[in-house]
Amino acid sequence: MNLPNTAFSDRQPGASTPSWAEELDGVRVIVDARKVHDGGIGRYTQNLIDGLITFTTVNLTAICFPQDEEFFHTCFHGKVRTIPIRTKLYSPREVLGMRWDLPWKKYDLAHFPHFTVPMGLPIPAIVTIHDLIQITHPEKWYYPYIGRFYIRNALKRTTAIIAVSQQTAGQLSTLDRAGFDRAGRTINVIPNSIGRHRSTTEAVHQLRQRVTPGYFLCVLSNNKPHKGLDRLMKAFQVFTEHYSEARPLLPDCGLILVGKGAPRSQFSGGLGMGAVSANELEWYYQNARGIVVASDVEGFCLPVIESRRFGVPAIVTPIPAIREILSPFDVMADDFTSSALARAMANLLSTQLPDLNLVNAHLERFDLERTTRQIVRVYNEAIKTSRKRSAVGSL
Repeated sequence: MNLPNTAFSDRQPGASTPSWAEELDGVRVIVDARKVHDGGIGRYTQNLIDGLITFTTVNLTAICFPQDEEFFHTCFHGKVRTIPIRTKLYSPREVLGMRWDLPWKKYDLAHFPHFTVPMGLPIPAIVTIHDLIQITHPEKWYYPYIGRFYIRNALKRTTAIIAVSQQTAGQLSTLDRAGFDRAGRTINVIPNSIGRHRSTTEAVHQLRQRVTPGYFLCVLSNNKPHKGLDRLMKAFQVFTEHYSEARPLLPDCGLILVGKGAPRSQFSGGLGMGAVSANELEWYYQNARGIVVASDVEGFCLPVIESRRFGVPAIVTPIPAIREILSPFDVMADDFTSSALARAMANLLSTQLPDLNLVNAHLERFDLERTTRQIVRVYNEAIKTSRKRSAVGSL
């Protein structure tokens, strides 16, 4: 994919450029973390905060809803300040009035991990765009109009842009190519990272009693149509009926569905568990034979790399963004049909599990410290750009 306006944030600074740590010593960053519990964006936000609080050069504050303050205190061990607000997500107030809700001038930079960026901010802002699904795969007819407004507003009002995949960066460049050409800005492609494990108090021995290891696992953060749940269910049925030599390689409960988008019900050959805790999710990852992604579209797909940490390969539909993060151990379906996905399931079972040393080597680019350093370099460049503009404007 040719992206003339796309930059890779893991590039090395030139010899004459001071280190990012020196330039950002004591920088005050405020992150909009109101979507901290919201699927992939929530995991991204948690990982972002986890990474930033480990660097003493960054003083971090998180915007959150009042009911989430205790979560932030517990989850991040009191290392992040919080500012609770009640401004609703995707509301007119968020874009038009949020600039008056917070003391923005107390901070050097604001980071929005989703595409709703307030107008009129007095400090430089960064936005992370995960996907353009509301435009490319809308649930309702008017979503593309709303999505274009929000994303174009974000691109216009931020000093720097982060995309989690080349696919998303390409779509953004196409959406507002004229704007990028006028501003001379770049899109920084920085992938999602593998966050730390958040230990919880509940035991998992009940899971061991209910589920036999060696199953296929599907993690559903929501039940929107683009997640392909119907395709997955049909594919598993085809796999069961037409790959009789492979089906016995799985336990009787051969497909497990987990996540907020998963049903809480039993079906032929499988089980839907619904939402699960972080501890439970880790257990499901560890004991899976393979993880299945049946989606029509994804901006990144965190479960692919989260499961890989435990040496569990992925079976995926041919989504461009997922192609970017696949390893040699994963299996991609030939197309988006249920039969192709069923064949990919059988193909995975015919291969041996990968060597963990090779898996770990492939995971290096998703390391939390590495991606955080890439993000901090973007912060540094955004602050320098803003200061240069202020200096020119004062002449």
